[in-house]
Amino acid sequence: VLWYMHGFLHFDGLSGLDGEFHFSRAGSSSVFALRAERRFSRPVVVSSEAVRKNGALVHMIMPLAGRLDKFAFFLDTLAAVRARYANVFLTVVYFGKQGRAEAEGILARKLDGTAGQVPAYRFLAKSGGFSRGGGLQHGATATERWPKQLAASALTSATLFFIDVDILFDVAAVLRCRLLSERGKRVYYPMVFSQYNPSIAYRHLDEPPPLRERIDHNYSSGFWRSFGFGMACMHYSDFVASGGFDLNIEGWGVEDVMLYRKFIAQRKVAVVRAVD
Repeated sequence: VLWYMHGFLHFDGLSGLDGEFHFSRAGSSSVFALRAERRFSRPVVVSSEAVRKNGALVHMIMPLAGRLDKFAFFLDTLAAVRARYANVFLTVVYFGKQGRAEAEGILARKLDGTAGQVPAYRFLAKSGGFSRGGGLQHGATATERWPKQLAASALTSATLFFIDVDILFDVAAVLRCRLLSERGKRVYYPMVFSQYNPSIAYRHLDEPPPLRERIDHNYSSGFWRSFGFGMACMHYSDFVASGGFDLNIEGWGVEDVMLYRKFIAQRKVAVVRAVD
């Protein structure tokens, strides 16, 4: 028996409808991917294949400066994910000296020993003012402090997952990141849900529920960031081929849009956008 996991549909006014759907089977180490299309006629199955769940490494990259309370919460989430899916590795690129030692200590306390002996992270220090694009670029390509337990080739064969410290995710989100990005064929830009101020969104309650229990995705609790491109999943080689981020952009913002526009303009890979 196959269980439906997730999928997406894409409509093109010139060519019709196409989509991809992923299924799992209890006890199986693979995900079954079914691709189908409907070119203004009857639906046609294009391909079906088994894809290993524990395939290429998912390499999360996070630029950071301060925000240590959010960082600790993020690491709790990652530790829970690695308990079920160990093939995730985090690179933290920390800007500045203030809070650096404390951040590295929090990282070690939260992730050391998770998922057995599988390395969980590396911590890269960077001087100068905060630059989200520069941090992500450095984290994606730098070879320094790469764990000896991981093959050197794992860095360049990984699925990159650009992420921020205030993002809440689960195992399913990590799997979608890997399965919906494909080397030389497509990159994945998930549209995340942004919650309103809980004191307003949950003003009808005595107090807001804990963050992990705020699962209402409706117009009164928040909105889907259709205009945001900061969270992104792509193969390492596709990122390098795009030319990467504009390193002249300082601070936070715009760098994500510029990279997205590169993929759109080059037309070498398809860009998949979906609420996630």
